[in-house]
Amino acid sequence: MAPEPTVVEIDQYIAYVQNVLLLFPRPCFAHTICIHTLAMMRFKRYRFSDQKEDLDKSILHYTEAIFLSPPLDGASLNIILLFFQLASSLLRRSKAFKQPEDAKYAVEYLRFLRELPLDTFGVLRNVVTTSLVQALAVPVKLDAARYPTGAILALAGAIMEIFYQGKQLQPLDEVIQCLRDALKICPPDLDLVPLGLAVTLVIRFGTTYLNDDYEEAMILLENVIASNPPGESSIRTQILASAMASTLARLRASIYPDPEYLEEAISRRRALLSSSSLSDKLRHGLTHGMAILAEQRFNNFGLTEALQEARYRTSEMASLVSSSPLGTFDKVDADRAAYPMTVVEEKIRNLRELISKTPRGTPITTHT
Repeated sequence: MAPEPTVVEIDQYIAYVQNVLLLFPRPCFAHTICIHTLAMMRFKRYRFSDQKEDLDKSILHYTEAIFLSPPLDGASLNIILLFFQLASSLLRRSKAFKQPEDAKYAVEYLRFLRELPLDTFGVLRNVVTTSLVQALAVPVKLDAARYPTGAILALAGAIMEIFYQGKQLQPLDEVIQCLRDALKICPPDLDLVPLGLAVTLVIRFGTTYLNDDYEEAMILLENVIASNPPGESSIRTQILASAMASTLARLRASIYPDPEYLEEAISRRRALLSSSSLSDKLRHGLTHGMAILAEQRFNNFGLTEALQEARYRTSEMASLVSSSPLGTFDKVDADRAAYPMTVVEEKIRNLRELISKTPRGTPITTHT
């Protein structure tokens, strides 16, 4: 692995690229490559210098690279990657220099990117989603009292998405504290916020095994369940919170070999499976977990009834699969259709129009 360049080496390379840039007119693809290179080198320099000027210039160059019209020879940069790099730079500036407006624009770009078939463009969806969570958290930390409810919900929703994808969420401690702050100011009927906080605590509990995280998450989930009395409008929220509580109890039982923990996990799972409102896919997953718990109970205590239940649940799973339409339990989603580039072009037009109103030489704060 090559060693990291020094600031002096980065400065020398920046000067070299700036000289090369003068050799090519704007319509030339080499001109665009130079602009993109300057953006990346300025961002790399910022990592050493922590100077806002480097980050400002990086954002300016990324924006310019996006604005440049497609060259006459048809070659072009990966514009989706450019959007992600611009969003990442805006996110870095918002966190480092307490600029919530930058986070707002980063959120918009990252939401836009999440709608794309990112694998086609070499950008990892999990990285985009994690960046979105971080961007949504910035204004909450900087000015929680005035942060809009919609953005808080968007943050919690993004966390829920990561949870269901089975992805890693970083930085976890920062997100947890952010959601704790949001919970203090949001209306009590916004169940998605405590659910999002519970998810982050469940994830951290699975890593640290701290009982405090377990207790806090379970209290949040129990409160959501209790605040949603039976009824068609709230049944989904109840099931979601109950499923998370069941998952949390099962996780604790797998970490700590305590008979009481195992019995609680089994009790919660049985109660949830008794609901008639479960989807086939959720029922299948819960039944599989119940079979594992019953088998664990038999292995630990040698109870015949536990072995019988394990066999019954296994048989029940087979029945669910055979009676469901083909593809119901597939884990891999169908490939997305190619994203229309007209949407990308529209974003560029919006950026071009707004950047034209910014005086030359001022830091770029992109508005779309």
